[in-house]
Amino acid sequence: MNVSNFKIRKAKRKDIARIKALIKANPKTIVPRKNNEFDELLQTIWVAELASKVIGCVCLEVYSKKICEIRTLVVDSKLRHCGIGKALMEQAIAEAQSRKIPQIMVITSDPDYFERLSFGPDLKEKFALFYQDKSNSVK
Repeated sequence: MNVSNFKIRKAKRKDIARIKALIKANPKTIVPRKNNEFDELLQTIWVAELASKVIGCVCLEVYSKKICEIRTLVVDSKLRHCGIGKALMEQAIAEAQSRKIPQIMVITSDPDYFERLSFGPDLKEKFALFYQDKSNSVK
């Protein structure tokens, strides 16, 4: 199978089951989504398709006119390192740029991958900080 023949397109409702399967196959790196999230975000989800099969996806979650997040970037494990993830990312970034959203963020367990795609920690010295509830921590 020639992987270079994949195409990127907007997700359709019929793609949701396959997107969920891709997410489920990557429980350590992709946060699961609820059904209502797919309904709300379907217009900003893209899939990579090869031979009529969904082989990857990405979602652009828009929070405001100033900031959005690229989420749920996943590619079938057998087809990684072929440029599919990069093409999905380029589509999501292009959408953010067309909406004139100046800040695009990503939360990841693989910062090296995203740094190769021009993501970095410096947004005029802004940092994402996360609350940790220490009252529920395991001792």
